[in-house]
Amino acid sequence: MDFSNIDLSWAPPVLAFLSVLGIVAGMIRWLVKHYLEELKPNGGSSLKDQVNRLEKAHEQLDEKVDRIMEILITGRFKRPDTDVIKTIDHQDEEFKDSK
Repeated sequence: MDFSNIDLSWAPPVLAFLSVLGIVAGMIRWLVKHYLEELKPNGGSSLKDQVNRLEKAHEQLDEKVDRIMEILITGRFKRPDTDVIKTIDHQDEEFKDSK
């Protein structure tokens, strides 16, 4: 067999293209890996942890606003730790107990 007559002029552009394709694929893989790590909780610094903290704070704020609305609408409120219902009569006086 005589391999001296084989035309290899196509080889360098194909190898260059495959090299660039491999580099781009590696960069995309690295980016996806690091972006996906941000979506997993890791104890405080990931995006997922920050979203969880914001959701918890939002729920607590929601509960407080609901409680304030209840007090403003009814004029009465029940303390969470007792069965005593307080009524707001005047702003200058202390709360009066009523059951």
